Amino acid sequence: RPFGVKSVNLLLVSLRDDIDDEAFGQLTDAAPGSLAITSRKVRKRGGKGFGRIMAVASALAVGSLILACLGVSNLIVAEVTSRRFEFGVLRAVGGQRGLLGRLVAGQTLIIALVGCVAGTILGVEFALIERGFHSRLVGLEYAPRLPWDVIAWGTLVVTSAALLAALPAICGLMRQRPSDLLARHE
Repeated sequence: RPFGVKSVNLLLVSLRDDIDDEAFGQLTDAAPGSLAITSRKVRKRGGKGFGRIMAVASALAVGSLILACLGVSNLIVAEVTSRRFEFGVLRAVGGQRGLLGRLVAGQTLIIALVGCVAGTILGVEFALIERGFHSRLVGLEYAPRLPWDVIAWGTLVVTSAALLAALPAICGLMRQRPSDLLARHE
């Protein structure tokens, strides 16, 4: 009334928990033709939509992790193949099988950790860019906060997946005799 509005276009009502949605029907009868919904329904619909978005994003993340594991596995196999002679020399001078496995596992661990650090830096950069967009478009600023628990769990999962992907190459290398490693395969 104070602003001269003659019709109701949007009505958002927050009801106490002891009031059911049936009481809300009386309000919609009082404002016919309006779009009326309770905050409970908004949260419920938003939760369903957000759940679907997160399911798709999670599926993409898992697919990307599997693809990255295949890339790490391919990289480790190529590295082991190119350094066969060096591994053969190490075994011939008294290096144990476990030494070769630890060398390759260490290299895989370094690759995984460098990937985690690069991914975290890129994620922080994207979050800061999004914060700037949000500030300019919506006008609200918020303080950035790094989710250290998520970063730690992600690093653990990625490192474990990389070591698991390199395991066939490590086992294959450790099974070979020094003479097989020193033989020329062209």
